[in-house]
Amino acid sequence: MSLVGLSSYLITWRTSPMRISRAISFVLFAGLTGMMFVSTPVSATESLQSRVDDLVTRGREALAARKPDEAIAAFDFAIALDPANAIAFHHRGSARMQKQDRDGALADVEKAISIDPGYAMAYRTRGAMLSARNDNARAISDFNRAIELDPNDALAYFVRGMFRAKERNYAEAILDFGRTIALNPKYAEAYIQRGQLYQRDQKVELAFADYDAAVKAEPNNARAYTKRGEIWLSKEPAGQNFDHAIADLEQALKASPNDPLAKQQLEATKGLKEFFLKTEAERK
Repeated sequence: MSLVGLSSYLITWRTSPMRISRAISFVLFAGLTGMMFVSTPVSATESLQSRVDDLVTRGREALAARKPDEAIAAFDFAIALDPANAIAFHHRGSARMQKQDRDGALADVEKAISIDPGYAMAYRTRGAMLSARNDNARAISDFNRAIELDPNDALAYFVRGMFRAKERNYAEAILDFGRTIALNPKYAEAYIQRGQLYQRDQKVELAFADYDAAVKAEPNNARAYTKRGEIWLSKEPAGQNFDHAIADLEQALKASPNDPLAKQQLEATKGLKEFFLKTEAERK
């Protein structure tokens, strides 16, 4: 797109200073990545769709890199070229969430659903947004709809499980985390969340098994080591698992050196070990 074309676009887009900034940043971004629009011999329809797809891809890459301004600029252009692109609206909503623009994010995701009522991911995303607003009836409806549309979406079961845990519907949450794991056995966070619910119910062996599975699924997951380190102290025989717990907590700090919880628990566990050994020695 030439600067003349950009000027025309800005005028027709009912320009605000923020939109101008985004548009200019996107043009610079596009130039650096070799994405400037040029005439091609392909048909106009193919050329337009290719440009839209490229913009959406670039936007998603920027979103994944947590560069929401670049992402929004790319999605703005995609929507200008294709106002019925549900994917662009959905992902622009996610980019707006990164900027804490909750109202704008919800509006974009709702627009995506209005364009494509069968867009499962958009229902899952809107459900999470509504849950954060404590609009619980609509949230659970969206999670259920997302799963109806795509029963193999592990993340949809996971977010519904998180919602149910928040609502203290622990038994149903455990089932949803189990469905997540069945679909994606490498999803460490699902094991951790289910393990915490088992731990809450004092089902120590089940909790330990889930934390152990989380460590195996993601060997660099600090939280998995922290939770397994914590549960070691509840396992029988009492007082015999301090070294296992300490090893896990030290591994958690290797994975995340600034984790305050792991540091606190490591210090407490070492103190408990010292107290236990001292008490045992005095008994003898």
